[in-house]
Amino acid sequence: IAAHGVNRKDVFITTKIPACVGKGEAAKLVDADLKQLNTQYLDLVLVHMPLGFDCDGTWAALEEALQANKTRSIGVSNFRKSNLESLLKKATVVPAVNQIGYSVFGHNEDTIQFCRQHNITVEAYSPL
Repeated sequence: IAAHGVNRKDVFITTKIPACVGKGEAAKLVDADLKQLNTQYLDLVLVHMPLGFDCDGTWAALEEALQANKTRSIGVSNFRKSNLESLLKKATVVPAVNQIGYSVFGHNEDTIQFCRQHNITVEAYSPL
C-alpha cells in the first residue's frame, strides 16, 4: 500500500478466516494476514463460513485480535440465524457484519431480521 503512495488510513482491508479452524489456527491466520499485507491492523476480519470443528474457538481468537488492536472489527460470512444464535451464546463481542448472499433472486429473511435485531450489519455478496 505504502509502496504505491496510498495512505493506509484511506484503505479498508477485509480478510477472511476460511472456516471454523479453531483458536490457534485462526490467530495464526490473522498474524499471517498482517505480515503478508505489511500492515499494523486489519479493518475487518470475517469467518468465511460456519463449517469446521471449532467456531467458538475461532471466534475467541478474533475477539482477542480485536482486543490486541490487530483488527478494528470482526464479523462472519454465510452464517444463518441458527449459526448466529449458537455463536452469540459464548461470544463476548457481537459480529459487526454478516456477509451473506442477498439479491432480488434470493435471500434468507429470518437471518436478515435476526441481524437487525442484534445490530449486525448485513453485507450483500452477489447482489445482482
